[in-house]
This record gives sequence, structure tokens and C-alpha cells, in this order.
Amino acid sequence: MLRKTESSIIFIQQLGRGLRKHADKEFVTIIDFIGNYKNNYLIPIALSGDKSLNKDTIRRMMKDTSYINGVSTINFEEIAREQIYKSITNNNLTELRKLKEAYHELKNRMGHRPTMHDFITNESIDPIVIVKPHKCYYQFLKRINEDISELTSYEQQVLTMLSLEILDGKRIHEIILLELLFQNDQVAYDDYVTTLEQLNCRTDSNTLSSVIRVMDLTFFVAAQRKNYGDTPICNLKDGAFHLNDDIRRSFDTNETFKDMFLMSYYVQRKKQEPMIVALH
Repeated sequence: MLRKTESSIIFIQQLGRGLRKHADKEFVTIIDFIGNYKNNYLIPIALSGDKSLNKDTIRRMMKDTSYINGVSTINFEEIAREQIYKSITNNNLTELRKLKEAYHELKNRMGHRPTMHDFITNESIDPIVIVKPHKCYYQFLKRINEDISELTSYEQQVLTMLSLEILDGKRIHEIILLELLFQNDQVAYDDYVTTLEQLNCRTDSNTLSSVIRVMDLTFFVAAQRKNYGDTPICNLKDGAFHLNDDIRRSFDTNETFKDMFLMSYYVQRKKQEPMIVALH
């Protein structure tokens, strides 16, 4: 293939011509000369069907090309691989136009405003890609002029903390704690540790201390704490975790905040569930 292509859809259409079956054709070899255009990052996206726009995910697809089932194989020349990695790095996959298009495509398909979890279940863009340049999903919705209930400045700061620190988290510990606090007025420290142990999560003193420091914001520098509301999300007091009273009151007065608070950790919980099940 020599044609200059800047659309993953057209790329697949071109590829499909060679994949047409015929009684006299046992296989097809596709040789794609990709050095003549800048959107090389579209190749792993097109071949895998992944729409997340998450650069880390796209890079992983370059290392593990087993996403096509059957007898097909994909091999990238070293130079081509470098060109694609360079394209992934240099392209802005989170520009507002791309995010807005993906949002409206999913909204039109579902018939209502999608939640962050809807993007996961419908194999659309990764919610992390949305929140990173906009701090939280609420700010993104406001940016594209969606009609949504107003949140207070502090409520937005809480969502910013959860979106930037928890939604993109690499461990399940904070998510489990938030889940328990969402369901209960307080959570005994020992009960929390028992829950972690049941999920085969680490419960050493360093890990638990780190969780506490993240949730009371002492883990972060002053500038980050200011952006996150400068008030602990939760505190450990008298052997139990307590959710911030202002957050608890907002649950009762603002349904939009409550839903977005839930989604800020629920999405990551669902993404990590296969790993948790495997460990269990």
C-alpha cells in the first residue's frame, strides 16, 4: 500500500480489499509503506479497533500485536516502529475537537449524556484522556457547553483530585476505601484492612500509610493541595475512616456531584476488576 492515508477508516477499507476471500487465494501479505505521512499512530488504532486515544494503550499495542485473532500476524519493521512511536508522542490526541467528536458520537448512540463509565462499557475514548486536560469530567462538559447542574468551587476541586489522582491510579486501595465510605458513615480501620486482605491486596504499613496520606492530601505539595480543596477527602480518627463532612453534605444537596464523585472511582474499579478477580 502506497497511498497517503490519514483516516483509520479508509486504511481499513484499503486493507479489506486484500482480505477478500477467494477459492484460489490461501493468504495475503500486506506491505504498508508508512513513512510518507505523519499520522502513523492511526495504524495500531485501526488494526486493533481501540478508540481510547490513550497514548500508553496505543504504545502497548505496538509491543503486543496479538489483538487480531486467528492466523493473521502483524510485524513492524524497526524503522516503522520508531516512526509510529514518534507519531504517538508528537500528536495531540486530547485536542478538544477529537474529544468533542467522540463525546457526541457516544451521546447520539446512547440517546442521553454519557457518564465516564459509559465510555468504558461502549469501548469509546478512555475517560482519563478527557479529564487530564480539563481537570474533571464536569469541567469538560462545561467547556463543550453541555447543560448541567452547577457545582460549587469546592465540589469541583474534590472531583479534580479524584479524577487526576484516583481515576488514573495504579492500585485499588484508595478506590476500595472510597467505595466503603460511600456506603457507610464511617469505616473501621481493621475492617478496611480485612477487605484489602480478602482481595489479596498489600496491607503492609508503608502501603497503608501511603493510602492515608493520599486521602488526607498530605502526600501532595502545597500547590496540589490548593487545587484539590486543601481539605482531606477523608481522615483516620479514633480507629476509623471518616469522609469529609462537606462532601457528605453535598451528597444530600447535589445529585450531580454525588454521581460524578461515584464515577470518579467506580470507573477505575471496573477497569481493575479483571486483575482483582485474577488475584482472588
